[in-house]
Amino acid sequence: MRTPNTRIHPETGKTLHRGKRELTVSYRGLTRTVVVAGWFPEDGSDGVMWRGDGDAADAALAELKAEHAARARALADRVARKLAKTSARKMTRKTLSLLLTGAPNSLAKYGRGDAAPSHPTLVLMSLLDKHPELLAEIQALADPVAA
Repeated sequence: MRTPNTRIHPETGKTLHRGKRELTVSYRGLTRTVVVAGWFPEDGSDGVMWRGDGDAADAALAELKAEHAARARALADRVARKLAKTSARKMTRKTLSLLLTGAPNSLAKYGRGDAAPSHPTLVLMSLLDKHPELLAEIQALADPVAA
């Protein structure tokens, strides 16, 4: 029999009790642990959240997305500045953008937060941030005459 402080799980049939539980929210390698309310079984398995129970998790996910975007913008700006200074022939941001992403304005869009770099682009920019000397090799590989 169900009491006012219990519910039955709609799929498992387990008795759920109103309570709070820690939930880890992840987004592209970033994580946050938040406390959410809900209806949970005693064995620690899946429970049910109702209405505003997931608001803390939603807020944490929004924060993680914003943090990831800020890190991507900072990385794009740092790499563009570093490579413009260190390349043998001075490279414009537009030329660098074409070389790294195939689009002439992608680095500018990343810097403004208008677009987010793909995972492979983030990996490439991270490598170039640590090893700017790889730019010459990338340029050689991208040159159609060298191919």
